[in-house]
Amino acid sequence: MKGRRLVEGTILIALGLILLCNTLGFLEWRVWLDASRFWPVALVIMGVLILLRRSVPWVLIVLMVALIGLSAVRIPLDFVGINPWDWHEPGSGMGREPLESGTFHLEEPLAEGIESAEVSIDLSAGNIEVSGGTANLIEGALDYIGAEPQVEYRRAASREVISIKGGLSGRRSGGAAPRWSLRLTESVPVSITIDAGAGRADMDFSTVRLSALEVDSGAGQFRAVFGDHGLRTDVSIDTGAADITLVVPASVGMRLKVSSAATGGNLGSSGLAKSGEFWISDNFDTAKSTLDIRISSAVSRLNVERR
Repeated sequence: MKGRRLVEGTILIALGLILLCNTLGFLEWRVWLDASRFWPVALVIMGVLILLRRSVPWVLIVLMVALIGLSAVRIPLDFVGINPWDWHEPGSGMGREPLESGTFHLEEPLAEGIESAEVSIDLSAGNIEVSGGTANLIEGALDYIGAEPQVEYRRAASREVISIKGGLSGRRSGGAAPRWSLRLTESVPVSITIDAGAGRADMDFSTVRLSALEVDSGAGQFRAVFGDHGLRTDVSIDTGAADITLVVPASVGMRLKVSSAATGGNLGSSGLAKSGEFWISDNFDTAKSTLDIRISSAVSRLNVERR
C-alpha cells in the first residue's frame, strides 16, 4: 500500500511541476503533444505491474487515457503538417510568439515569343490548388508564415522558367491551414515540378496544356484532373502515405505503373488492363493524347476515374 501511494504521489508531483512550468512560461504547452507519442510506455508499465501481481495506480490509468486522447488529436494534425501550439495570441504564455503571416500575390504576363513554360513549386506543408483560367502566364495567391515566398523568373529563348519557393508550416490566425492557389496559362505547354511536404493538393489541368508533371510530396491527399490537348505527357508522383485520385478523359491513352508497399483503390475496375508491371488503356498506342504515369508510394489508396 505504501509503495502504491509513493508511485501515485510521485506522478502527481511531477505532473504538477510540469503544469506549473507551463503556466509560468518556462515550458511550452506543446510538450504535452510531444509526450503523447510515448503513451505505450504507460501500457508497458501497467503490464509489468500486473505480471508482478501489483495493483495498478489509478493515476497511471488516467495518465495513459489522457496521453491516448492527445495522441488521437496529434496524429491527424501531423498528417497535414499542423502544430496547434505554433499560433496563439501574443503574451498568452504558450511558448514563442507567432510569426508574421499574410498572403503574397503574384502575376506574370505571357510575354510575346514565349512558346512553353516551366514552373517549379517548393513548399514545406499546407494545401495547394493549381488550375488554368488566366490570360497571364501565371498568377495566384500564396499564404505564408514568416518570410514571403521567393519567386524568380528566367527566360531561356522561347521558354520561361518560374521558380516559387516558400515555407508553409503551422497554421494562420483563426486556425486555417496555409493555402497556395495558382492559375496557369492555357495558351502554351507547361511542365510542372512540385516538391511539397504533408498536405492536400488539388490539381485541375483540364484546360492546361500539361507537357510534364513531377510531384514529390509527403503524406496527404492528391487529386489531379487531366485534359485532352494532343500532348504526350509524362507524370511522376512520389509520395509517402497518400490518398491519390486521377481523373483522365476516356479519349486519352493511359499507361500506369504503381510501386507501393500497400495499395488499395479501384484499379481492377478502372477500365485499365494489367500487362506485366503496367496498367494500360486499350487506346494507349492510338490516342492523340497520352499519359505515362509512374507512382511510387509507401502506402497509398489509388482511384482512377475515366470520363
